[in-house]
Amino acid sequence: MWIVKLERIGGMSNYLKTEKKLRLWLASHLGGHWQPVEDCQSVGVPDTNFAIDNGEGWAELKVVYAPKNHISLVNVKLRPAQYAWMRIRERHHGVINLVISLPKEKGLMIIKDTVAMHRLLAPLRYCDLCDMSVVIGTVSTNIKLIKGVLVS
Repeated sequence: MWIVKLERIGGMSNYLKTEKKLRLWLASHLGGHWQPVEDCQSVGVPDTNFAIDNGEGWAELKVVYAPKNHISLVNVKLRPAQYAWMRIRERHHGVINLVISLPKEKGLMIIKDTVAMHRLLAPLRYCDLCDMSVVIGTVSTNIKLIKGVLVS
């Protein structure tokens, strides 16, 4: 199971707030080619396709804001069609990622396992969402690691 949380992302406060800005931040820091997918005919297809460091994959981008109370429920808004698409792609050895920005924590989560993603179909407590992750350090010191996680 790949669940990674990258904390203390310097200079990223403005880029955590929308999916579009998150994609632009990823592209500018990780390089490669990041193509947004805005096709209303393709149900469940992730937000973006990327190619970096001789690897290619898909990323569904989400922004989750912390409630005032960390035990309150939050909704990641992963739709069943998105989950189903990722599950099928994973079954055929495709590279999928659910990238969640957490603006209040200035953090970023990368979830690669559809079993873990399944928990996000229903609302869950914010503290439980944060507990799903393993802290691996700051983005500035781990760009290579992020690239490796995304394309693996």
